[in-house]
Amino acid sequence: MRRVSLPVKPDNEAAGWNQAMGGAWSEILRTLSLDIRGTVVEVGPGFSDKIAYGLAEIRFTGTIVLVDPTPGAGQWADRRYRQLLPSATTRVTPVPLADAALGIRHVQALVSNHVFDDMVLRLATPPAVSAALFGSMTPGTGCTSGFVETWRDVHANPATLTRLIDEAAHEFAGCATRIAPRFVVVNQYPSWTQGQRGLEWIHGCALRVLTRVSALLARNGFVDVGAAMPVTPAGATWLVMAARR
Repeated sequence: MRRVSLPVKPDNEAAGWNQAMGGAWSEILRTLSLDIRGTVVEVGPGFSDKIAYGLAEIRFTGTIVLVDPTPGAGQWADRRYRQLLPSATTRVTPVPLADAALGIRHVQALVSNHVFDDMVLRLATPPAVSAALFGSMTPGTGCTSGFVETWRDVHANPATLTRLIDEAAHEFAGCATRIAPRFVVVNQYPSWTQGQRGLEWIHGCALRVLTRVSALLARNGFVDVGAAMPVTPAGATWLVMAARR
Protein backbone atom coordinates (compact mmCIF):
# COMPACT_ATOMS: atom_id res chain seq x y z
CA MET A 1 0.00 0.00 0.00
CA ARG A 2 1.44 3.38 -1.00
CA ARG A 3 0.42 6.57 0.81
CA VAL A 4 1.41 9.91 -0.70
CA SER A 5 1.14 12.98 1.52
CA LEU A 6 0.85 15.70 -1.09
CA PRO A 7 -1.75 18.47 -1.53
CA VAL A 8 -5.06 17.37 -2.94
CA LYS A 9 -6.71 19.66 -5.48
CA PRO A 10 -10.38 20.48 -4.77
CA ASP A 11 -12.92 18.37 -6.59
CA ASN A 12 -14.52 21.45 -8.12
CA GLU A 13 -11.47 21.94 -10.32
CA ALA A 14 -12.92 19.01 -12.21
CA ALA A 15 -11.06 19.01 -15.51
CA GLY A 16 -7.60 19.72 -14.12
CA TRP A 17 -8.03 17.36 -11.16
CA ASN A 18 -9.30 14.53 -13.36
CA GLN A 19 -6.39 14.94 -15.75
CA ALA A 20 -3.89 15.04 -12.88
CA MET A 21 -5.35 11.82 -11.50
CA GLY A 22 -5.33 10.39 -15.01
CA GLY A 23 -1.61 11.07 -15.16
CA ALA A 24 -1.14 9.18 -11.90
CA TRP A 25 -3.13 6.25 -13.27
CA SER A 26 -1.10 6.17 -16.49
CA GLU A 27 2.19 6.11 -14.55
CA ILE A 28 1.10 3.17 -12.43
CA LEU A 29 -0.44 1.17 -15.29
CA ARG A 30 2.65 1.80 -17.41
CA THR A 31 4.92 0.62 -14.59
CA LEU A 32 2.83 -2.54 -14.32
CA SER A 33 3.37 -3.15 -18.06
CA LEU A 34 -0.37 -3.36 -18.63
CA ASP A 35 -1.21 -5.01 -21.95
CA ILE A 36 -2.89 -2.15 -23.81
CA ARG A 37 -4.80 -4.66 -25.96
CA GLY A 38 -6.18 -6.58 -22.99
CA THR A 39 -9.26 -6.25 -20.79
CA VAL A 40 -9.65 -3.86 -17.86
CA VAL A 41 -12.62 -3.92 -15.46
CA GLU A 42 -13.45 -0.69 -13.65
CA VAL A 43 -15.68 -0.76 -10.58
CA GLY A 44 -17.95 2.24 -10.06
CA PRO A 45 -16.80 4.84 -12.60
CA GLY A 46 -19.71 7.11 -11.70
CA PHE A 47 -19.43 10.57 -13.24
CA SER A 48 -15.64 10.39 -13.40
CA ASP A 49 -13.21 9.92 -16.27
CA LYS A 50 -9.93 9.79 -14.34
CA ILE A 51 -9.12 6.21 -15.27
CA ALA A 52 -10.15 6.88 -18.86
CA TYR A 53 -7.59 9.70 -18.98
CA GLY A 54 -4.97 7.29 -17.65
CA LEU A 55 -5.82 4.63 -20.23
CA ALA A 56 -5.80 7.22 -23.01
CA GLU A 57 -2.28 8.31 -22.03
CA ILE A 58 -0.97 4.76 -22.47
CA ARG A 59 -2.86 4.43 -25.78
CA PHE A 60 -5.18 1.68 -24.56
CA THR A 61 -6.93 -0.19 -27.39
CA GLY A 62 -8.39 -3.16 -25.53
CA THR A 63 -11.73 -3.62 -23.76
CA ILE A 64 -12.86 -1.59 -20.75
CA VAL A 65 -15.78 -3.05 -18.76
CA LEU A 66 -17.54 -0.48 -16.58
CA VAL A 67 -19.44 -1.96 -13.62
CA ASP A 68 -21.94 0.60 -12.31
CA PRO A 69 -25.51 -0.12 -11.13
CA THR A 70 -26.69 3.47 -11.58
CA PRO A 71 -28.08 3.85 -15.15
CA GLY A 72 -27.37 7.56 -15.47
CA ALA A 73 -23.78 7.20 -14.31
CA GLY A 74 -23.19 4.17 -16.51
CA GLN A 75 -24.54 5.95 -19.57
CA TRP A 76 -22.45 9.04 -18.86
CA ALA A 77 -19.30 6.97 -18.38
CA ASP A 78 -19.99 4.96 -21.54
CA ARG A 79 -20.21 8.12 -23.65
CA ARG A 80 -17.19 9.74 -22.03
CA TYR A 81 -14.97 6.68 -22.28
CA ARG A 82 -15.84 6.25 -25.95
CA GLN A 83 -14.78 9.87 -26.51
CA LEU A 84 -11.46 9.50 -24.70
CA LEU A 85 -10.74 5.93 -25.90
CA PRO A 86 -12.05 5.79 -29.50
CA SER A 87 -9.82 2.82 -30.38
CA ALA A 88 -10.96 0.77 -27.38
CA THR A 89 -14.14 -1.25 -26.82
CA THR A 90 -16.35 0.00 -23.98
CA ARG A 91 -18.95 -2.18 -22.23
CA VAL A 92 -21.24 -1.28 -19.34
CA THR A 93 -22.39 -3.85 -16.78
CA PRO A 94 -25.31 -2.08 -14.99
CA VAL A 95 -25.63 -4.31 -11.91
CA PRO A 96 -24.37 -4.20 -8.31
CA LEU A 97 -20.86 -5.53 -7.92
CA ALA A 98 -21.99 -8.51 -5.86
CA ASP A 99 -24.26 -9.61 -8.73
CA ALA A 100 -21.90 -8.87 -11.60
CA ALA A 101 -21.70 -11.99 -13.77
CA LEU A 102 -18.94 -10.56 -15.90
CA GLY A 103 -18.35 -13.67 -17.99
CA ILE A 104 -14.89 -12.51 -19.05
CA ARG A 105 -11.46 -14.09 -18.85
CA HIS A 106 -7.85 -12.99 -18.99
CA VAL A 107 -8.46 -9.68 -17.25
CA GLN A 108 -5.39 -7.46 -17.10
CA ALA A 109 -6.54 -5.27 -14.24
CA LEU A 110 -9.44 -4.65 -11.88
CA VAL A 111 -9.32 -0.92 -11.18
CA SER A 112 -11.29 1.64 -9.21
CA ASN A 113 -10.91 5.31 -8.38
CA HIS A 114 -12.28 6.56 -5.04
CA VAL A 115 -15.14 4.05 -4.87
CA PHE A 116 -15.04 2.55 -1.38
CA ASP A 117 -16.99 5.34 0.33
CA ASP A 118 -19.77 4.96 -2.25
CA MET A 119 -19.78 1.20 -1.74
CA VAL A 120 -20.35 1.68 1.99
CA LEU A 121 -23.11 4.21 1.34
CA ARG A 122 -24.83 1.91 -1.14
CA LEU A 123 -24.88 -0.91 1.38
CA ALA A 124 -26.25 1.36 4.12
CA THR A 125 -29.79 1.51 2.71
CA PRO A 126 -32.27 -0.91 1.09
CA PRO A 127 -31.72 -1.40 -2.66
CA ALA A 128 -34.65 0.81 -3.74
CA VAL A 129 -33.55 3.64 -1.44
CA SER A 130 -29.95 3.28 -2.54
CA ALA A 131 -30.95 3.34 -6.21
CA ALA A 132 -32.92 6.55 -5.68
CA LEU A 133 -30.09 8.14 -3.72
CA PHE A 134 -27.46 7.49 -6.39
CA GLY A 135 -29.93 8.10 -9.20
CA SER A 136 -30.45 11.66 -7.95
CA MET A 137 -26.78 12.50 -8.43
CA THR A 138 -25.61 14.34 -11.54
CA PRO A 139 -22.17 15.29 -12.92
CA GLY A 140 -20.46 18.10 -11.09
CA THR A 141 -22.92 18.39 -8.22
CA GLY A 142 -21.91 18.40 -4.57
CA CYS A 143 -23.14 16.12 -1.81
CA THR A 144 -26.94 15.83 -1.88
CA SER A 145 -28.95 16.16 1.32
CA GLY A 146 -29.74 12.45 1.15
CA PHE A 147 -26.02 11.65 0.88
CA VAL A 148 -25.20 13.78 3.92
CA GLU A 149 -28.06 12.49 6.07
CA THR A 150 -27.38 8.84 5.29
CA TRP A 151 -23.68 9.13 6.04
CA ARG A 152 -24.33 10.93 9.32
CA ASP A 153 -26.79 8.22 10.37
CA VAL A 154 -24.23 5.52 9.59
CA HIS A 155 -21.42 7.35 11.33
CA ALA A 156 -23.52 7.71 14.47
CA ASN A 157 -23.63 3.92 14.84
CA PRO A 158 -20.05 2.53 15.00
CA ALA A 159 -21.16 -1.10 15.02
CA THR A 160 -23.21 -0.61 11.86
CA LEU A 161 -20.37 1.26 10.20
CA THR A 162 -17.90 -1.53 10.98
CA ARG A 163 -20.29 -4.10 9.52
CA LEU A 164 -20.76 -2.06 6.34
CA ILE A 165 -17.02 -1.58 5.92
CA ASP A 166 -16.51 -5.33 6.18
CA GLU A 167 -19.33 -6.03 3.70
CA ALA A 168 -17.91 -3.56 1.19
CA ALA A 169 -14.44 -5.07 1.49
CA HIS A 170 -15.73 -8.61 1.01
CA GLU A 171 -17.82 -7.51 -1.97
CA PHE A 172 -14.84 -5.93 -3.72
CA ALA A 173 -12.38 -8.69 -2.85
CA GLY A 174 -14.94 -11.30 -3.92
CA CYS A 175 -15.21 -9.65 -7.34
CA ALA A 176 -11.42 -9.68 -7.67
CA THR A 177 -11.30 -13.35 -6.75
CA ARG A 178 -14.00 -14.25 -9.29
CA ILE A 179 -12.44 -12.54 -12.28
CA ALA A 180 -8.80 -13.23 -11.29
CA PRO A 181 -7.08 -10.20 -12.84
CA ARG A 182 -3.30 -9.87 -13.15
CA PHE A 183 -3.47 -6.70 -11.06
CA VAL A 184 -5.80 -4.89 -8.69
CA VAL A 185 -5.29 -1.12 -8.52
CA VAL A 186 -7.49 1.11 -6.35
CA ASN A 187 -7.14 4.44 -4.57
CA GLN A 188 -8.79 6.76 -2.08
CA TYR A 189 -8.14 10.41 -1.30
CA PRO A 190 -9.82 13.11 0.79
CA SER A 191 -12.78 14.63 -1.02
CA TRP A 192 -12.92 18.41 -1.12
CA THR A 193 -16.68 18.25 -1.70
CA GLN A 194 -17.24 16.06 1.35
CA GLY A 195 -14.99 18.32 3.40
CA GLN A 196 -17.15 21.29 2.51
CA ARG A 197 -20.06 19.55 4.24
CA GLY A 198 -18.11 18.59 7.36
CA LEU A 199 -17.76 14.97 6.24
CA GLU A 200 -13.94 14.70 6.27
CA TRP A 201 -14.20 11.52 8.35
CA ILE A 202 -15.64 9.63 5.36
CA HIS A 203 -12.09 9.35 4.04
CA GLY A 204 -11.08 7.42 7.14
CA CYS A 205 -13.98 5.03 6.62
CA ALA A 206 -12.91 4.43 3.01
CA LEU A 207 -9.32 3.76 4.09
CA ARG A 208 -10.61 1.13 6.49
CA VAL A 209 -12.26 -0.60 3.53
CA LEU A 210 -9.04 -0.35 1.53
CA THR A 211 -7.00 -1.89 4.35
CA ARG A 212 -9.50 -4.73 4.72
CA VAL A 213 -9.48 -5.35 0.96
CA SER A 214 -5.69 -5.60 1.07
CA ALA A 215 -5.85 -8.28 3.76
CA LEU A 216 -8.55 -10.27 1.96
CA LEU A 217 -6.70 -10.19 -1.36
CA ALA A 218 -3.49 -11.30 0.34
CA ARG A 219 -5.35 -14.37 1.61
CA ASN A 220 -6.50 -15.08 -1.94
CA GLY A 221 -3.07 -15.10 -3.55
CA PHE A 222 -2.38 -11.44 -4.32
CA VAL A 223 0.90 -9.75 -3.44
CA ASP A 224 1.24 -6.05 -2.55
CA VAL A 225 3.56 -4.40 -5.10
CA GLY A 226 2.71 -0.80 -4.22
CA ALA A 227 6.20 -0.06 -2.91
CA ALA A 228 7.57 -0.52 -6.45
CA MET A 229 5.14 1.97 -7.99
CA PRO A 230 6.05 5.58 -8.84
CA VAL A 231 5.20 8.34 -6.38
CA THR A 232 2.23 10.06 -7.98
CA PRO A 233 1.36 13.74 -7.61
CA ALA A 234 -2.23 13.07 -6.66
CA GLY A 235 -2.12 12.94 -2.86
CA ALA A 236 -3.89 9.60 -2.80
CA THR A 237 -3.52 6.31 -0.96
CA TRP A 238 -3.00 3.54 -3.52
CA LEU A 239 -3.37 -0.21 -3.22
CA VAL A 240 -1.58 -2.05 -6.00
CA MET A 241 -1.58 -5.86 -5.84
CA ALA A 242 -0.47 -8.50 -8.31
CA ALA A 243 -1.75 -12.05 -8.63
CA ARG A 244 0.78 -14.63 -7.53
CA ARG A 245 1.42 -16.72 -10.66
